[in-house]
This record gives sequence, C-alpha cells and structure tokens, in this order.
Amino acid sequence: MIKAVLTDIGNVVMNINDTRPAELLAEASGLDYEQVVRILHPFSDIVVKVQNGDLPMRELFDNHVGALHEKVPFDQFTDAWNTMLGEDFPQVRAAYESLPPEVALYTLSNTNDLHATALQTHWLREASREFWLSCEIKMSKPDEEIFRWVLQQMQLSGDEVVFFDDIEDNIVAAARLGIRGYLVDDPDVVPQTLRELGLIRER
Repeated sequence: MIKAVLTDIGNVVMNINDTRPAELLAEASGLDYEQVVRILHPFSDIVVKVQNGDLPMRELFDNHVGALHEKVPFDQFTDAWNTMLGEDFPQVRAAYESLPPEVALYTLSNTNDLHATALQTHWLREASREFWLSCEIKMSKPDEEIFRWVLQQMQLSGDEVVFFDDIEDNIVAAARLGIRGYLVDDPDVVPQTLRELGLIRER
C-alpha cells in the first residue's frame, strides 16, 4: 500500500530556466554570454559541496566566479541566479493537492542556499509533510544514504513510497531501497501516474 509520495522540485513541480541566469549576468556584467557560461559551469568538482551546504553561494561568488565578482554585486547575482526557478506546472500542483489524506507528500530536492531562501514561501513547502533540501540536511541525491535517511524519517519501507524525479540516476538509487521511482520527462507524468496508481481520481 502506498503511503507517501516523494517529489523532486526542478522540472517536476516547476520549470528550470537553465540559461536565464547566464543571460542576465552577461547583460549586467558586459561579458559575453559564452564567457559567463564558462565561468558558471565548471563547478562539477564543487557542486556537491554547494548542494550539501558545505559551500554557501556567497563563498562561491567571492572565490569561484572570476570576473563576475568584479562586475556584478552579490545582490544582483542572487536575483539573476534565482531566475533559474521558473513557473510552476499547474497540473502537478493540482495532482499533489488532490492526494488523499492518508497519502503524505514529501519533498526532496538537491539545491543551494540561495534557492532554499527563494523557496521559503513556495506552496510546496506548506503542502509537504517534510520539505527536505540537500543544502539543509547535508546530503544530496543520488547518494543512496539520503534515501535510506528519508525512509527512516518517514518510518516507511521503500515499497510504501513512490518517487518523482527528472534525473535517472536518482531514480536508480532510490530503487535500490525498494522505492518505486518515475522519471519525469514531462510534467504530465505526475498526474497520469498518480491516476494509474489510484491515488487521485480522473478529472
């Protein structure tokens, strides 16, 4: 019996505008867009530190963004960075808000402290029994340990949880603990799956 729905945020609940921050920062700094992209995206070696809250975005800005640090104030960088968080998918919100009382909604997302602040007033925080962000719990997907921790917090077994995420590695990691994961490559996957599972009614 399914007792919980675990959801990611980006590209599941809301659209992620990957290119918008670089566009705005290029405009503000006078640097070429491609130059800004090169500055922002060689962070693969430190992204886990950012997601796990070990490297605050202010520290990243001060030490890892080169010419941007000299041309754009941090407040403007923050505003541009947060434009990555796009519009909500209304069909996903409607589906989650239609879950029966006996099925709890939980959120688990890899993110940074700037986006965590921006999400403080998002509807999903209030709708979720728990709202777990990687930078606050100091763990991130696809580490299997985070899913083990989540199940402990829920006090549920993996087969009692369904999970929606847009990254296949996260789905695979969750599956190792028996969590039934669904890869979201279109927001309609969420309401369609919940209807097929009998968790929400046909509209």
